[in-house]
Amino acid sequence: MAEQSKIWIDGGVLKQYATDLLVRRNIAPADAAVTVDNLIFADLRGIDTHGVMRLALYLERIDRGLLAAENRVAIVRENDGMVVVDGGNYLGPVAATLAMEKAVAKAKNGVAGLGFVRNNHHYGSCAYYAMMALPHDMIGFSCSNTTPLMAPTGGARRLVGNNPFAFAAPAGKYRPFVLDIALSVVAGGKILLAEKNGQKIPYGWALDKNGQPTDDPRAGFSDGGLLLPIGGHKGYGMAVMVDILAGVLAGSAFGTEVQGLADFASTKPLGTGHCMVALNVEAILGIRAFKDRMDALIEEIKSVPLAEGVERVYVPGEIEFEVHEKRSREGVPVSPKVVAELEALGASVGLPPVEKRSGPV
Repeated sequence: MAEQSKIWIDGGVLKQYATDLLVRRNIAPADAAVTVDNLIFADLRGIDTHGVMRLALYLERIDRGLLAAENRVAIVRENDGMVVVDGGNYLGPVAATLAMEKAVAKAKNGVAGLGFVRNNHHYGSCAYYAMMALPHDMIGFSCSNTTPLMAPTGGARRLVGNNPFAFAAPAGKYRPFVLDIALSVVAGGKILLAEKNGQKIPYGWALDKNGQPTDDPRAGFSDGGLLLPIGGHKGYGMAVMVDILAGVLAGSAFGTEVQGLADFASTKPLGTGHCMVALNVEAILGIRAFKDRMDALIEEIKSVPLAEGVERVYVPGEIEFEVHEKRSREGVPVSPKVVAELEALGASVGLPPVEKRSGPV
């Protein structure tokens, strides 16, 4: 949807409204703040699919008894180098944030810190957690498994999630390197949108339920189709690797055990798992030397000759930093449907309509 057709809301106003909404739904204020901070982080960076549009779905899962309404997060194992957190099928960012905070604290006392989360709910944007390491001059990594959306290479049934991961590394005079990707060629939401709009999809996005290439969006997703992994068998292998770290090793659900966020037919908890890593750069190389070397690498990337018709080469994360600056200044463009959902939820707990802007400023 073009930005012109969206409703503009100041990021701080949107954050406060969403937080008030959760608090009035009896979510503990600290937990509401952590959850909404993750959602607004995504909206400000232009990752709208992981922003406040998720809030209505979270609340519907609470209302249906599929998501815990009270904090049951618990540390189940811990030592000097790692922690294992049980998310208690509660709001996902709560346990995930705790795990990454612990990982950073442990890395400060050594070289690396690890955090694992089991039995959790959707945890939002991967980059949020990886980037928690940056203020400490550390490298951060975060990954999560998801409900199966892809088949193993050569298979014809959903078995592997498009399991996302994020990696963040500090630099000196340049912005940090931040890679945040899922492992399917395209998000399922894009295929659903094509189906809604009566459009074909490109071959190479999905297979039908029989494992055959298709340009029919319904056959490629909602009718049991399969998303295709990036890089073919390589993306499939990387997705399994993430499932091993976030599911098998974390002691969480894995493979077909992981439930779908929008699947209300299943009464099982999502069961998602996560793996967090913080690396103490100072202990390994020294932060000044590392940042100088990162700057040199980025400069080398930036100096590459441009292909015809290309104006600029971006470093991963650079576009999102620029969108964040723009939206922090101008406001967040939100679809009218999402605004209507938020305001309907707000009205049900006595909140007035959210304050809006006339457009970007």
